[in-house]
Amino acid sequence: MHPKFCSQCGAPLDLRLADGRPRPVCPDCGLIVYMNPLPSVAAILYSAGRVLLVRRGIEPGKGLWGLPGGFVERGETTQQALVREVEEETGLICAPVDLIDVQSVIGGFYGDVVVVCYSAHVLAGTTCAGCDAAEVGEFPVDELPPMAFETHRKFLHCFQAGLT
Repeated sequence: MHPKFCSQCGAPLDLRLADGRPRPVCPDCGLIVYMNPLPSVAAILYSAGRVLLVRRGIEPGKGLWGLPGGFVERGETTQQALVREVEEETGLICAPVDLIDVQSVIGGFYGDVVVVCYSAHVLAGTTCAGCDAAEVGEFPVDELPPMAFETHRKFLHCFQAGLT
């Protein structure tokens, strides 16, 4: 699915070959619409052998667990998005530390998504479920509950490999 009208001039878009791929192109002003993946972030908050997870209160994966995180908003860096999302979902203020991994999800619930995962340290706050999280819990990194996203399992695996 692609936009039907040009965001620059309002003309109906045509599907044409542009930069080697079929893309929506405006026949009036020439705007090429690039259907890029959505950028998102995930945080690994780890302490004393346990990782902080949130039980999802919304789809996709409602009722399952995942790393705190979400979509990067316009005008913010991935690190800023991480801090915002962690606070929204857990009540905790954190500082990103290390880039753990980057994964792509093709054709998921929201379409194509690029997920950037950082480890982070908690600086302040009181743990409480907020925003789209139904619950917050800490789990041994080798005894995870049912997870909503395979990418989060992969991130935790990468993180664990770096601990040894």
